[in-house]
Amino acid sequence: MARVTVADVRLILNTTLTDLEIEAFINTANIVVNEQLQNSNCTYSEDILTQIELYLSAHYCTLSDRELKSEKLGDATDVYAGVYGMGYESSRYGQMAITLDTCGILKTSSNPPAIFEVIKNP
Repeated sequence: MARVTVADVRLILNTTLTDLEIEAFINTANIVVNEQLQNSNCTYSEDILTQIELYLSAHYCTLSDRELKSEKLGDATDVYAGVYGMGYESSRYGQMAITLDTCGILKTSSNPPAIFEVIKNP
């Protein structure tokens, strides 16, 4: 069962997504928190897991409904809050989730290490 509600997400995120759409992102965040954090070797309080789930939910919402940073009426220019990085670092909400994850699991899963392989020429 999810730790956060649609109303919780709406408190921190201004979005045009429907309640059902937000609920789908909450469910995704809940799965990530349960499988990657709660079942890890690291110990998190339920309060921290709830906050991480909240910010991950908002992060997933912004991937679907980008945040408007500014708009201009004359010559119709819209500027959206942009790409801050890759993975969870691509939104300020994902960055907050990474910050709350004191064990660094989200940071690591967001930026997996590169794997280099040497291929010999026959």
